[in-house]
Amino acid sequence: MLGQITSFACLTSVIGQVIFNSFSMYKVPFDKWAVLDFANALSNTICFGMFANLSAEGVLDTTTKELFNWIQVFAVCVSWGRFISFFLVIQSISILIMTALKMIIKAMTFICLTISYIIVMIPIFQILFQRHSVVYANFLITARTLFDAMIGAYAFHVIGEDENFHAIVLVIHVFIANIYLLNYLIAILSTVYEEMAELGDFAYKSSRY
Repeated sequence: MLGQITSFACLTSVIGQVIFNSFSMYKVPFDKWAVLDFANALSNTICFGMFANLSAEGVLDTTTKELFNWIQVFAVCVSWGRFISFFLVIQSISILIMTALKMIIKAMTFICLTISYIIVMIPIFQILFQRHSVVYANFLITARTLFDAMIGAYAFHVIGEDENFHAIVLVIHVFIANIYLLNYLIAILSTVYEEMAELGDFAYKSSRY
C-alpha cells in the first residue's frame, strides 16, 4: 500500500509539471530526473497494481509467474536507475558515472567487431571439429566456447586425429580474440578515461544544468 501511495505521488508530481508547463509562460525543464521519476512512478504503479490483483492460481501458473518476474525486474532496474541518478549532482561521483557510460558507448564498436568475429569463427570450428567434441555441438554452444577461449577459459580439447590441428586453430583464435581484440578494448577505455579526466568538470556542469 505504501509503495502504491509513493509511486502515485511521484506520478502526480510529474503530471503536475506537464500541466504547469502547458499553461505557464515560464517552463520548468523536463530534465533526466523528471524522466526517471515518471518511468519509476509508472513502472511501480503498474507493478504494485498487478501484484495487488494477482490470485493464487496466477502465482502457481508458470507463464504468469514468469511475466510478473520480468515486470518486477524492470521495476527494480528503473527504481535503482532513479536512485543512482541522484548521485549525478555530486561532482566526483557524477564524473565517474559519466565516464563509465561513455566507456560503454565507445565500446559499442568493439562489441560489434567482436560479435562479427565470433560469428565468422563459429562455422569454422563447427565444420572442422564438431564431430570430435560436444563444445562445438551447435551455434550457441560454439559461441560460448569461443567466448570462453577469448577471456582465457579454454580448458577443453579435442581427442582424435585432429587434436594438434585443433590446438593450432585455437591458438590463432586466442591470439586474435584475447591479445588483439582485448587490447583494442583497453586502448578504447584508456582513451575515454583520458578524455574524461580533462573534460570531466565541463561534462558534469553540462549534465547538471
